[in-house]
Amino acid sequence: MIQNTYTIDDEHTYAASTTTQIDIPESGYVTEILCLLEANVTGGTTVTAAEDALARLIDAMQITAAGGKNYYDITDGRQGFYREYLRRQGQAQIDDVPAAGATSTVRMLLIIHPGLNPYDPFDRSIVIPAAELSNLKHKTTWGTASSLGTGFTINSSTLSLTVNEIVLEKGERRENIWPEGINVPMFEAREIALSATASNLGKTDEVPVGNMLNSALAMVLDSSGDRTNANISDIGIKFPKQVRTPFQNKWYELMARTRAFYNIPSSLTGIAMIPLSWVSKRAIGIDLSAAMTGDVKLGLTVAVGSGTVHVLYFSIGLA
Repeated sequence: MIQNTYTIDDEHTYAASTTTQIDIPESGYVTEILCLLEANVTGGTTVTAAEDALARLIDAMQITAAGGKNYYDITDGRQGFYREYLRRQGQAQIDDVPAAGATSTVRMLLIIHPGLNPYDPFDRSIVIPAAELSNLKHKTTWGTASSLGTGFTINSSTLSLTVNEIVLEKGERRENIWPEGINVPMFEAREIALSATASNLGKTDEVPVGNMLNSALAMVLDSSGDRTNANISDIGIKFPKQVRTPFQNKWYELMARTRAFYNIPSSLTGIAMIPLSWVSKRAIGIDLSAAMTGDVKLGLTVAVGSGTVHVLYFSIGLA
């Protein structure tokens, strides 16, 4: 088994409201991708920076392969950024945009690490099996200068990818490394519109089924798109057909549990994550391989009927 780290020669080049794509080499089994965003930005005479400005410049990001396979899927850069912020105990890299009248190059590192150990760049627990795929692509949908706030000009911006992978040596079989089969990542992002208040976990979303559901990241946004703690008062996991709610927390309770579980320095406004091990009592999550759509739902008690809740579900499947 060989461990490789390399930066892909091609990179994404910023074009407002456009999707760009680059090929991921199909040489090994991808364990981690470091996505480095670099933007040269000028602040005008008067500027107002958006919250999480650089993360908002990423409108969406995907990793896809032939046959309709999708290994990574976020609909807002903040989803991917904060998932790894939590898993890495708040150790994140993101710069502020420049002040009025200043020009500077600012950076953000968005990490795609599907495995269960975020501190091991060659974690074999869950991988993207590039060596067994074709037409493997990394896609980025760019926002615009207004994603950064008001008064900013983007002079140029790129997104480069550094890949960590495992490559089989001559004569080595994948069964030598993964005797029980390869676990692959399945990310699915949902944006739940809060158009009215709802009591008793009455606003629901059907969670993805057919695989092992590992976690659900929740990001609550107000009508301006900023993170807030005001719009949701409760969150839970429901089994409607069994008339059972095995997990329910007040939003502030979940924020506190998230802070303690992931050992982050302070609670994050509008951000929390539910490891499904809290429901199943199994570290890998809850087994929904035999479940039908609607068997399990995420429930929200909505205190303010506006804004959205972004939910990033992470499931584990077999290659």
